[in-house]
Amino acid sequence: MATIQTRKNKTGETYRVGYYDENGKLKFTPTFKNKAGAEKIAHIVDTRGAEAALRLIGAKPKSNAVTLREWFAKYLERKSLFLEAGTIAGYQAEAERTWLGRLGDLPIEAITRTDVYDWVRWQAEQETHRSKQRRVREKSAGMKKPSPIKRVSPANDPKRPRATVARTGNCDP
Repeated sequence: MATIQTRKNKTGETYRVGYYDENGKLKFTPTFKNKAGAEKIAHIVDTRGAEAALRLIGAKPKSNAVTLREWFAKYLERKSLFLEAGTIAGYQAEAERTWLGRLGDLPIEAITRTDVYDWVRWQAEQETHRSKQRRVREKSAGMKKPSPIKRVSPANDPKRPRATVARTGNCDP
């Protein structure tokens, strides 16, 4: 269970969240200027753990665990024995462009499904080269800005024509 500690100084009060690490040692987060922020982090410590809370505020938990970035560098080093330098560079560039920036600094054991789902959601919202080109073409053609894309399942699309098959099993029109 996380606790909130109030600290008084010349400029007012600051707050920090106390939690116990995996060895049972009491540790504290960096300080917060308002109590509401400390309460939110304390809730995250209680529900998702200290590592998730520290990741959220940008503090790096001290750990000997291998991060995804370190593992990927070793993986590419092994693959470089069998692959061309350009292929390795392409893998590295693709990883940097997509998942390494968001997930790379996390210890491998700490990556959860939620982290991956959040990354997939974030990735889907990113603008692509193709979408930038489309917007430039539409602007030069004098078209209105398109409305945001709504994600609709094809099975639930009311405009989609439904195929009907007679009870006889004959699919010919």
